[in-house]
Amino acid sequence: MAEKEDSIGCKIANGSYSLSGKRKGRSFVWNILSEILKPDGTLLEGFVYCRTCLKVLKYYNGQTSNLIRHPCCRNIKTSQELRTVTVEDKNEAVKKFTSWVVEDCRPFSVVQGSGFIKLVKFFIKIGASYGEHVDVEDLLPSATTISRNVQKCANEKKEELKEEINNIVSSGGASATIDMWTDNYVKRNFLGVTFHYQKDLKFFDLVLGMKSMNYESSSGDNVLNKLSSMFKEYGVQNMSQIKFITDRGSNMVKALKQNIRLNCSSHLFSNVLDKSFEETEELTDVLASCKKIVKYFKKANLQHLLPTSLKSQCPTRWNSNYGMIKSIIDNWFEINNIMTDNEQSQRLLHVNVSILKVLVSMCKDFETVFNKLQLCSSPSLCYVLPSILKIKNICEFNNSDIAAISVLKENIRKKIEEIWVVNLSIWHKVATFLYPPAINMQPNDLDDIKNFCISQIQNNAISAPTSATSAGNDSLSPTAISPTLTTHFSFNESNQIDQSHSSSLCSKTGGDTFFFTYLVKRTTPQATEKPEDEVERYSREEVEMTENFNLMEWWQSNQSKYPHLSKFALQIHAIPASSAAAERSFSLAGNLITEKRNRIAPGSVDSLLFLNTYYKNYNA
Repeated sequence: MAEKEDSIGCKIANGSYSLSGKRKGRSFVWNILSEILKPDGTLLEGFVYCRTCLKVLKYYNGQTSNLIRHPCCRNIKTSQELRTVTVEDKNEAVKKFTSWVVEDCRPFSVVQGSGFIKLVKFFIKIGASYGEHVDVEDLLPSATTISRNVQKCANEKKEELKEEINNIVSSGGASATIDMWTDNYVKRNFLGVTFHYQKDLKFFDLVLGMKSMNYESSSGDNVLNKLSSMFKEYGVQNMSQIKFITDRGSNMVKALKQNIRLNCSSHLFSNVLDKSFEETEELTDVLASCKKIVKYFKKANLQHLLPTSLKSQCPTRWNSNYGMIKSIIDNWFEINNIMTDNEQSQRLLHVNVSILKVLVSMCKDFETVFNKLQLCSSPSLCYVLPSILKIKNICEFNNSDIAAISVLKENIRKKIEEIWVVNLSIWHKVATFLYPPAINMQPNDLDDIKNFCISQIQNNAISAPTSATSAGNDSLSPTAISPTLTTHFSFNESNQIDQSHSSSLCSKTGGDTFFFTYLVKRTTPQATEKPEDEVERYSREEVEMTENFNLMEWWQSNQSKYPHLSKFALQIHAIPASSAAAERSFSLAGNLITEKRNRIAPGSVDSLLFLNTYYKNYNA
């Protein structure tokens, strides 16, 4: 029997079917349409999927005529065929760009970037309008004019965003990552704030501001005052519904003691590993020997003899240990030969290659966890609890482990409890609960989680989407709990593991099944005396974990079934697990405040960073 569009859409939402990443043809419709893949990787004939409206469309024998009539395709403006320049003109362009880079001492990468391409297109347009004889110096603005226009443009864009930002905040869908940064030259302290939300399944991360503390102390009171004034620029007077993600700095904790604050999970995990490596004395000699090898190769100028360079170690950073160890393992054969040829083999006596290989394997998985926790363009908060379980799983005792590895694993498991678990909150529990395949991951906390979901939906007055119709006359239970932090977490780690999933799917590093190792199979239906509200009905869902499960699309496709809960879930999954977005803005700020530009005005830094993320987020 032929499948129906609705059935196919459900299978895409729950991950049974996936979308092809390859472009089907040259027609413009394939900018938004994708072919559908069955679980075995073969194409589903007769249908395609629209990534804009999330609908399944019929597709006949390679003909796109019916697809062009699809509303989303009609809205696409087909681009005109671009003309190709001659080889001679292209070579001349290379010479001109090279001359520009050399004469003005610009970096080679100056010719890259979307902004540069837009600028070139503008000059081509000017040439087409006025011909070759144009007063170029009259056309080009001065540095002062550009600086003033940056400030003017930033003010205009901030004014445009006021309504949307206020709507997001008032609906409870706003979160913000904040952190402090000091520039390397004038030593000014900056407070960076990045605003996060999702709309129509697209994630937004906008730098609201990078404000100088004006040489004031970065105390909790000063941070709060600066933060409040920053949000007031956008018309936000009340920050009580914003979820803030920060490190555990005393000033941040004090500044946000009356607000919703979540600890940055990547900071917590980093602290766990840094402390664990530091306290594993059995690794001291091995790491010291690795450090000496790197130092010798650099001092003897032997790096050029290796396929890849050796990395230096920073004593307090676990990932620098990982980088150093991995670089040695990657070059071990060549290192051994070079040391032998130079009669330096004694330098390798304390290097246990077996230990290094195990460390590289463990740290590779740790790096996968870090990368997931630092995402802000897709859900990450729901991966925090599964990440903890995954790390514990990686660090389980093994009879074949070398003594140093056993001690390291034990230290990591201990530090996870001491540093990470005690600094989690109910929001992390809720985010995991709202990941459908992991509904039953926290059975001991299920009632608290459900009550919290209900209370948040009621407090934020989350209304059902206008396009959705509720299945029945559901009402939300009045039971509520306050959004307080919790320090006790109970996981299913032992006798209720769904091994059928973890054994076959968790091998794909980085995929969802890498994290959700512990999935509980419900053996008998749960009895309840509560009315069948949306949250209660959702808690009875049985959603299979697949490698291509799409969390956001699942909630989008189930809006009619869970009109209130789906909106709340989409808001929760837009909360980032870490403050990495704020830290990335510091990297951009570091590119602006250089040795030659160390006197750039703080207001210019603020405007430039805001506009940079504005253009990226809104395709302006």
